[in-house]
Amino acid sequence: MPYLRFPSLILSAVLGFSGPGLAAPFIQPQDTILFMGDSITLASTKPAGFATLIGEELKKALPGSNVSIQSAAKGGCGVKYLNTIFDSKAAPLKPTIVVILIGINDVRASQEGKGSDPAEFEQQLDKLVIRCQALGAKTVICTPLIRGEKTDGTNPYDATIEQYVAACKTVATKTSSMFIDLRARFMERLRVINPDNSEEGHLSKDGVHPNAVGNTLIADTLLEAWTIPRTRN
Repeated sequence: MPYLRFPSLILSAVLGFSGPGLAAPFIQPQDTILFMGDSITLASTKPAGFATLIGEELKKALPGSNVSIQSAAKGGCGVKYLNTIFDSKAAPLKPTIVVILIGINDVRASQEGKGSDPAEFEQQLDKLVIRCQALGAKTVICTPLIRGEKTDGTNPYDATIEQYVAACKTVATKTSSMFIDLRARFMERLRVINPDNSEEGHLSKDGVHPNAVGNTLIADTLLEAWTIPRTRN
């Protein structure tokens, strides 16, 4: 499974993308892009959601194409759920690209002795990616985002989230998936726009779920990774 080559090493380092080059564009005119995840992904198909924004940009950037945007998501779920619904909700859509954004509920649940701890999360994510690739789909692994917008390391789950970020990177490397460190991108932006070190309201509605600005950041990061020009003002 090939990766996308980025125009500069600086871009790769900042965004967390990795991998060797592609001869052909990452997005093809007849692609079906499936977004899998939790409530963040569930909301992404609403008018201001990142999946919707991506679909709108692809229509502009690839005139005449027939790219389909689909989702398989459930609020409050963890990575285990995505494997549970794979055969019934994901495989029938015959995706050619699968974008996986999961883990923030596993982070919370693991602290309560529930959900998947980092080791099990890695195993379950690896299983999910392999199943997606068996369909012939290219896979994109996004890291969990945030639980709190403070930038000084004092959000309650900061250290735990980084363990899940590491698991995502490990699976991406192992499976030759595209790796996109959305958490790093969020924290980088928050260090600029959150000088008061507040808990929410800049990129999220409640410290977890992206607001309009956060959804735009996710959409732009993915489009940039796929070398799709952004036409919005």
